[in-house]
Amino acid sequence: ISLTLLNTNTSDSNEKLVLIGFNNEGTENRSGFAVYSQLKQELIDRPRDTIVASTRFTPVMKVYINGKTGLGSVSYAPKKGLLAVTSGSEVLFFKDPKTLFSGGTDKTVAPDYVIGGANTGLVKPWGIAIDDRTEQGKFFYVSDLTNRTVSRFPLLGEGNIKPDIAAKTYGSLRPNYIF
Repeated sequence: ISLTLLNTNTSDSNEKLVLIGFNNEGTENRSGFAVYSQLKQELIDRPRDTIVASTRFTPVMKVYINGKTGLGSVSYAPKKGLLAVTSGSEVLFFKDPKTLFSGGTDKTVAPDYVIGGANTGLVKPWGIAIDDRTEQGKFFYVSDLTNRTVSRFPLLGEGNIKPDIAAKTYGSLRPNYIF
């Protein structure tokens, strides 16, 4: 399960969407994101000792990812308008997440592009970070729990591509999250 804050289309820069990833929902075992709004109202504008009630703070929608399971870590790059999530042995990318997660009805979507396959060297990708610098940010980084590596890939690549820098191993350490 993962959680990330997503900029909204409102004029209030403090108002964010909360995306909470989920796996194996219902009899169809679907995976995706529950989308919550009004975070500022529920967590900031209320008294400090208020506990958010699940009856008041319910998702405005669910976004299911077609055919994908085992969602893991998420990286959101607001300057690039890109969201990435690990899934099984792949990394899924979604362009224009503000539009993707807007609306009020549940929907099923497919990723805009996927990185995965034998050439990637990814077995169990977990941590992911997109370099969101405006001009210099041309890469994303992925940690792999099985291989105990961190790999760097070009942001514009897709499919069964090799990392542009060979995966780095860390001995007995298992790289997990990347920030």
